[in-house]
Amino acid sequence: MYWWKMKMLSCNTRMLFSRYKLQNPLCFITKCNTFKFYFSTSAITDSSSIADCLPLTRKPNQTYPVYRERGIESSSGADSFVKLFQQFGFSDTHITRILSKQPAILAYRPQKYLKPKLDFLISVTSCETDVVNIVTKNPFILTRSLDNHLRPLFDSLKSAAGSNENAAAVIKCNPFMLSFCNSSSFVRNVQFLQTVGVPRNQILKMITKYGQSVGVKHDKFCKVVLKVKDMGFDLSSSYFREAVLCLSFLTESAWESRCEVYRSFGLSNHDIITMFKKQPAVMSFSEKRIWEMLDFFVHRLRWSPSRLSTTPNVFLFGLEKRIIPRCSVLQALVSNKCDIKDIMLQTILKMDESRFLKTFVTKYEDKVPEIMDAYQGKLTFGDYNFESESKGKIKIINSNRTISTMATTDSLALSPLLLEQSSDEKGHESVIKLFKSFGFSENHVARIVRKQPSIISFHPQKSVKPKLDYLFSITQSRSEVFDVVAKNPVILGRSLKNHIIPFFTSLGTLTGNDQHVFAAIKRNPYLLSNCVSTTFLHNIDFLQKLGVPQIQIMKLITEYGQSIGGSHAKFRKVVLKVKDMGFDLSSSCFLDAVRSFSFLSDLAWESRCEMLRSFGFSDHDISSMAKKQPVIMNFSERRMRDLLEFFVQKLRWSATKLSTSPNILRYSLEKRIIPRCSVLQALALNNCNSKRLLLTYIVKMTESRFLERFVTAYKDEVPEVMDAYRGKLRFDEFNFESES
Repeated sequence: MYWWKMKMLSCNTRMLFSRYKLQNPLCFITKCNTFKFYFSTSAITDSSSIADCLPLTRKPNQTYPVYRERGIESSSGADSFVKLFQQFGFSDTHITRILSKQPAILAYRPQKYLKPKLDFLISVTSCETDVVNIVTKNPFILTRSLDNHLRPLFDSLKSAAGSNENAAAVIKCNPFMLSFCNSSSFVRNVQFLQTVGVPRNQILKMITKYGQSVGVKHDKFCKVVLKVKDMGFDLSSSYFREAVLCLSFLTESAWESRCEVYRSFGLSNHDIITMFKKQPAVMSFSEKRIWEMLDFFVHRLRWSPSRLSTTPNVFLFGLEKRIIPRCSVLQALVSNKCDIKDIMLQTILKMDESRFLKTFVTKYEDKVPEIMDAYQGKLTFGDYNFESESKGKIKIINSNRTISTMATTDSLALSPLLLEQSSDEKGHESVIKLFKSFGFSENHVARIVRKQPSIISFHPQKSVKPKLDYLFSITQSRSEVFDVVAKNPVILGRSLKNHIIPFFTSLGTLTGNDQHVFAAIKRNPYLLSNCVSTTFLHNIDFLQKLGVPQIQIMKLITEYGQSIGGSHAKFRKVVLKVKDMGFDLSSSCFLDAVRSFSFLSDLAWESRCEMLRSFGFSDHDISSMAKKQPVIMNFSERRMRDLLEFFVQKLRWSATKLSTSPNILRYSLEKRIIPRCSVLQALALNNCNSKRLLLTYIVKMTESRFLERFVTAYKDEVPEVMDAYRGKLRFDEFNFESES
């Protein structure tokens, strides 16, 4: 940055101290030739504007030498800066956030340096709102050169994404790409991914989610990608993307130092690679965190290195906030000889807070008084032996245990009727032997037969084998076929000639090759059995003509495939309806709306609208609610009525308030909303000064946080608060909001 810009910024910041006397002190930092300052929006009074608070003027008609040298009047500079941003739709809050993140833009001339870049962003996104969101999230964009950086990088991104719309969608998802990626390296890195054989949809996801990794120096990027490929990662899996991201910002010395920590706890090089392949994030952690996690699992839980390497996802959870408290709860239950469910520890750690609380804490609170202290981290144990006591009543099991249910052909639960339907007495054995000859494990076979028992009546060589041959022929990964068939064995019941092959052909036309198709099938195995191939291609073609970005179409296929495989006439009607409602074709709400409305008849839609109108909703309120949270229109009439009665009649919410915050309706009325409102009402009746928060925010809180802030904190002062939390205490009227 030029010296005069630095001097101007320093001068302006000192003036902000003297003139406005902000209550929140400024933190003025000099680092890497960039000045940063932070100020609170609370410092701006109602009678003042952003322009008044910008540190660009002190007294009328007074200028500083630095301004005179550049020909800029300080007061006019402040006004022109604010007016420029307001012309592009930025509010005072947006401008405040931009300045708090990147104050250096105060030194740029608005018309000469800032306006051309904002015009450029408008031209590529075609939406002023998107530009406001992008710049507010990453104002550093405005400090980069338009001709030397922004234009070349966007052109490279457009080339990689396939169209201007796809490139704009990527920027919306990851605004930091435009400031941190090297445009010259970016093109070469994308070309290298294509050369290596990475599917196009994977490249788009890498650009969208992990764009910074694709923008690193070309030599380093090539080295990283080849290293990840040599480790055996599937190029079409999400783990490949995560591994590239991890290694892109991890030096060789850092990698080796982390490996040394793992080796010091008994893990071999093979264990380390296995762990990294299953969860690449484990190598991104600091050495301190890795050491603390290993020390707990190896020394206190007595896990073996092989077990750790096969279940690395446990490393993703917080040691102090989740792992130790939950293990302490289990140990407390074991110590008190409580009979609990037979569940693996990694499954217990993965449980959401509400389910864990209900299954292992509140259920035993009367029998084990110290259970709440263990859950809150106040009670810990020097030794944890709950897993080693699995032979008694407590059955927390070891992950190395094999699944015994239906694990062998002898134990497969086959009904007499199914045996009669098979071609001969040993027909079911022939089908099972066929699966095993293709490499399916006993566990896979058990899952297939359990989900689709009629499959044993198929002729192995005529009906099953040709379909398996075809599936194995279009992918290089046999494990992917095992997973897809085990998740949805109905596939094997569809016609190979009339359904499976035409479907792959249709989807291949869109994605480019069979590898991309199978990546979509892997993510949503039900696509292959539920979609009608003849209408599938028509629906995709319609979306393309309508202007839906390809990345959105791929998401619609992989995440909501059933909605795109229905009748073409109905699908066309639904998409046009969603578009006419004003949905952005590149937003996730558009996908949710298409999915929700695809399975909602006109009669069902109208009946739900009538119910909303009966509670005072206008057509505008209904449209606003559907645009913000489309899934609400899929609720049953009974559920919708119960929710509306509670919010409108008991909480006295207006229709306008509900239409502007419809996300609250997604939560369970009986399990979350009523118990939490009962807790708040109990606190209000006892004049407890709980922190003033919006109800929408309180309902959205995790169980542990709500419990800590509103239940356990007042348990002694308000004894009935626990009964309210458990749903045992209810109120006919709730007035806590009006008393807040």
